[in-house]
Amino acid sequence: MKERIMATENKLSDTLLRKLHGKPQSRQKMMADGRGLSVRVSRQGGVSFVFTWREGGRDSTPKAVTLGRYPDTGLKQARQIRDRYRVQLAEQGTLTLQNETFTQNESESVAVGITAPEQAVTVRDALEYWFTGYAKSHRKGWKRDEERITKYVYSTLGDSPVDSCSIREWVDCFERIREKYPVSAGAAFQVCRQALRYCRLRGYSTSRVLDDFRLSDMGSKGEKRDRVLSEPEVSSLWCALQEDEGIYTSQPYLRHLVTLLVIFGCRTHEIRESRWQEWDLKRRLWTIPASRSKNGRIIVRPVPERLVPWLERLRGKHHERDYILGEFRSQVQMSKQGGQQWQWLGHEQKWRNHDIRRTVATWLNEAGVNTWVVEHLLGHAVAGVAGIYNRAQYLDEKEKALNVWLDCLLVFSDGVLRLPDEKKV
Repeated sequence: MKERIMATENKLSDTLLRKLHGKPQSRQKMMADGRGLSVRVSRQGGVSFVFTWREGGRDSTPKAVTLGRYPDTGLKQARQIRDRYRVQLAEQGTLTLQNETFTQNESESVAVGITAPEQAVTVRDALEYWFTGYAKSHRKGWKRDEERITKYVYSTLGDSPVDSCSIREWVDCFERIREKYPVSAGAAFQVCRQALRYCRLRGYSTSRVLDDFRLSDMGSKGEKRDRVLSEPEVSSLWCALQEDEGIYTSQPYLRHLVTLLVIFGCRTHEIRESRWQEWDLKRRLWTIPASRSKNGRIIVRPVPERLVPWLERLRGKHHERDYILGEFRSQVQMSKQGGQQWQWLGHEQKWRNHDIRRTVATWLNEAGVNTWVVEHLLGHAVAGVAGIYNRAQYLDEKEKALNVWLDCLLVFSDGVLRLPDEKKV
């Protein structure tokens, strides 16, 4: 008898819902699961859970609440909410909806989540929930995302309840960013949209206001750049980095950062986040752990012998502090300064720190270094089967390539290789 009752109550299945979801229908239909729970299937194939009840007997007007949309809300969760509401009706004779909001063009309310939080979840809470639960373990660039969100989103919407933030408030936030930094606006929007979905799927919040927007509605996608510094530009940059009195004199952090970028052609964050424990100056190796590399694999770069005295002096200058540059500075902090160097040097075309990396790669290839050696030196993932089975580091080849590049720098700087804080090397 009990089995027959359960079958009557739970008529629907996940298999059926998966078949219905996303499949266009000739008309809207309702399908009962039992005990007041049904699913509404729209003509477009959208599936929503609906709970229907009466508070004054069979003669009273029925009321309905949408519990959530499938698959964001699962069948098991919908049944749990239904059972909780039925207990409340039996005990109180009326239903008090928790976490309810109202959808446009509908008279029904939407109740999502099994328990209501003691305090409203703010935009900051929701985004930090996503950073902690997902981004930090799945996104290599989460620190940059966090810096961007802290600077642009928390300052305007951080303390606002996330489920109460209107479309207009979100649009205003991203439009303010977009006026000056369209690419940052687009990146911030993508983070927020993904974070809200993550929170909704886990019952932490219910907001859907960003679902229908595209990246182009809120910002821009970064264009692929092809800027390569010319020989005169590299020469003027390198000489400026070596000057005892010059544009970098008052900015030692930037000076040392750019010097290492020019020598190694590495990513900016690889230097900014680098600690001395990664540098073995006796063996002349710089090892970036997989947890810090963009491709998720260890990157090993040889250190040219001519650079060792400069690195030792740098470590002494910072009294062997943890970070190789003496302290950690974020991408947001350094991007403005890095983007102004071309003006300080009197260059006609704009360039950024990442363009130095492209410049090193281009010059090495033009100098006759094998492309696969350059790719390894840059820390690029090797495509195809070779990338799966071949784990060789090619240290000798990479060191030869770096020395070829240093020889080029000697030509650019009139035969003198004088690094910051060194008279001559």
